[in-house]
Amino acid sequence: MKEARSFRLPPWLLLLCLLPIAAGLLTFSQPGQGASAAYDESQLISPDVVAGDQFGYAVAISGDTAVVGAYWTTVGGAEKAGAAYLFERSSADPAQWTQFRRLTASDGAAFDQFGAAVAIDGDTVLVGATGADVGGETNQGAAYLFQKDHGGADQWSEVAKLTDTGGGSFDNFGDSLAVQGDDLFVGAKDADVGSSRGRGTVFLFRPDQAIPGAWALADELVDPNGRENDSFGSALAVAGAWLVAGAERADVSGLYQNDGAALLFRKDAASGDWLFFKRLSASDAAGSDRFGASVALDGQRVLVGAPAASHNGEMLAGKAYLFERDLGGADNWGEIRLLAADDGSAFDHFGASVAIGAATAYVGASSGDITIGDEGAVYTFERDAGGADNWGQATKLAATDGQSGDLFGRTLALQEGTLLAGANNAAGGAGRAYAFTKAAPPESVSAFLPLVASPGFPTTGVLVDGGVVGNDDGVKLGAVAGSLDGDLPVSLLRHGAPLEPLPEAATRVGDFYLVAASRQVVQPLASSFILALPVPEGADSTRLAVALHSRVDGLLDQEQESGHYWNVIPGVYDPDAQLLLAQLPALSPLANVVALVEHPDMETPVTGSAAAAGPANGPAPKFAVLCAYHDCADSLKQEITQELTNNFFDFSSNHGYPAPRIQGTSSDMSLDPPHVGQPSATYYASILPDTHSACWDKQGNLVEGRYSPNNAELITCFAPSTTTLTDFHRETVRHEYFHALQYAYDNVRTDWANGDREQWIIEGMAEAAVNSGSAWARTDAFAIRPVDKGLRLTGGSLKYQAQDFWVFYGNNLVVGGLERLKPILERGATYEDVIAEVVFHDAYTLWVRNQAIEKNDDMDNALGAPCELEVDAVSNLLVWDLSVP
Repeated sequence: MKEARSFRLPPWLLLLCLLPIAAGLLTFSQPGQGASAAYDESQLISPDVVAGDQFGYAVAISGDTAVVGAYWTTVGGAEKAGAAYLFERSSADPAQWTQFRRLTASDGAAFDQFGAAVAIDGDTVLVGATGADVGGETNQGAAYLFQKDHGGADQWSEVAKLTDTGGGSFDNFGDSLAVQGDDLFVGAKDADVGSSRGRGTVFLFRPDQAIPGAWALADELVDPNGRENDSFGSALAVAGAWLVAGAERADVSGLYQNDGAALLFRKDAASGDWLFFKRLSASDAAGSDRFGASVALDGQRVLVGAPAASHNGEMLAGKAYLFERDLGGADNWGEIRLLAADDGSAFDHFGASVAIGAATAYVGASSGDITIGDEGAVYTFERDAGGADNWGQATKLAATDGQSGDLFGRTLALQEGTLLAGANNAAGGAGRAYAFTKAAPPESVSAFLPLVASPGFPTTGVLVDGGVVGNDDGVKLGAVAGSLDGDLPVSLLRHGAPLEPLPEAATRVGDFYLVAASRQVVQPLASSFILALPVPEGADSTRLAVALHSRVDGLLDQEQESGHYWNVIPGVYDPDAQLLLAQLPALSPLANVVALVEHPDMETPVTGSAAAAGPANGPAPKFAVLCAYHDCADSLKQEITQELTNNFFDFSSNHGYPAPRIQGTSSDMSLDPPHVGQPSATYYASILPDTHSACWDKQGNLVEGRYSPNNAELITCFAPSTTTLTDFHRETVRHEYFHALQYAYDNVRTDWANGDREQWIIEGMAEAAVNSGSAWARTDAFAIRPVDKGLRLTGGSLKYQAQDFWVFYGNNLVVGGLERLKPILERGATYEDVIAEVVFHDAYTLWVRNQAIEKNDDMDNALGAPCELEVDAVSNLLVWDLSVP
């Protein structure tokens, strides 16, 4: 029996829960178990799972048997060796699933990650181990085959280990799997095809005709029009005579766009061969959408997820695309519907997983919001909802015990009306898995009620340019003249306490309030919004600040989202009105919660209520660093403060550089009418303990620092015992500071707010700034670091490629190193500005040549005898001509 949870909805959410009812009939339904009245929920629980196992990272189902992967499980003392768990559904109670077997690899080793992918068909289970070493190749990957009744009745024993004998390191062999009868499909999305690195391959294994009981490689499927780094095989699904394989980094709208594609293969009835049939792409394909990151197939329809796609201006909200066979001709497979969440928002990753049945499509949004935010959700779309063949949104499923950051819906599997959903980050990373089935129609009662309310944005008032909106508690929100180009409905409502506790140093002295707007609006600090919170009697007016509860903003890899946390915003105290005034650089429909706090590291300036005459010409800006959620060493705060000061541009002269977008105070701020001068008093940055969730990505990797454009906040992460900066830490501070400078430009800030930005410019230029040394922003002489430091293999990610190109360009191709960045910044740092300043084709060609020479050990002696490049030789590489023997 599930334990009921009690909680109180905030007033604004209660308002949204009321449906518009004219004097007429309202039907109340008795919900079934779980998150929705239309579905019953049950949980698959393993007594063996502990924190960090990532149970639910992969799921599969066939009949009454389910498989759940936990790829970070420790096995026999081997860390992250991985395991997979078999569950059986009770015939007496279909809601009851019981674990009956734990599968592990016979030769498993630490970090093999067995359970990273799973597949099942009847009595056959296939498990991927993407970190397995094969034949001396590090992390090449393997897949293990288990069969029922092998070695005894009801035994599930390992019968074969499948590998690519010609594979290489980091191929990700086993990252995707599909099983149908005697056809076993294993994806290796980073496998090389000939000389094309990372193009990707799908391997087909069948029973070995020469050796009874053995399995052999039968075929290798590739994208006939594929390119390097397409990641073909990133997802797999098979049904009948059709196979679909995702290629999430394939180029569709242009070279190096990484829009993504999905490829259909059909099984030849005569030969049994799987032959390429058609390449599917999104009708509105855009760069880095990751179309093909997830795929599903029922024989008549294909569903493809694009979790990195923007939708309605919301970055990484995600989409999914439904294709149908015979649309526009026999076997034509045409797109019939673009699916998106009605209530989707930025960073939801809608499309992270997909599943499809005869009349229902399921789409997972691994960071979708329920009540807390970022718990994860699964959306259902019914074929005839909203009209015949309309495929309208019907239900939003969630875990009843869901918490922020659980990643519920990251993986899905469907079989005959039963949906499995994984939440691998739930319960401290132990993980959870849930089964959903459609509930029986509920009993209903009828009642007549008058019109109560209409759904929609809960508006406190409408903010106009230069105006002020307030609530009954004295909270005010002002828009500095020039910050709005139209009316903006806003909400200022009292709110319950978020689950995340306030930072340890902060003491709350006021109520919690929700601050939201009906649309996303992002402004520079010089014309930002101003929030005013009442200051109660007895509060220490010299140490006041606003605590803001909001979500983490990643920059390049949005999968690093880690939920919500508190940051502290400085303010100005108005003793006449007894208000604390603080700048909000952005307003969003994503509900931010604020509270007035006292903080020992804050110095609160004082100003009167009279309207300011104009921007203040105060002293040169200074930086201050405060500790959040812990006490940290004064020496560490001083070193970070000095590092930020060292890298500060001279804004007093006309160089075209705006002030960095870091939250600061101004002594020239009031709400009568709203006005803010140039924020020139103090810029605040924060130190978080490296145990905090904001310092870790969803893959379990430590993030040394972050910059949040939405909150104009720069954070760094350190072990609580840290007292001084290493060189790497200094680079982190400079990297994040450069982001604060980039997002101070109107065009970059606007592009980012609209979900449209060139990631390789944003992240690459920041890394170039890091690699130029500590004096990059202050002098014409830059400390040049050896190029080989930037040419290390890190898996071929977009982030690596962008940073590597910029480091190479800045350190080698122009006199004066990164002095070349200054005119780009003066123009505004957009894609067009970079192209205008950089001879991009020549720079890129030289960089690629340098890459080839640097990696000559992998080129089968194409340049002669194998050798190790020395640092002193790197500067001479550009004079090499590959055409000369």
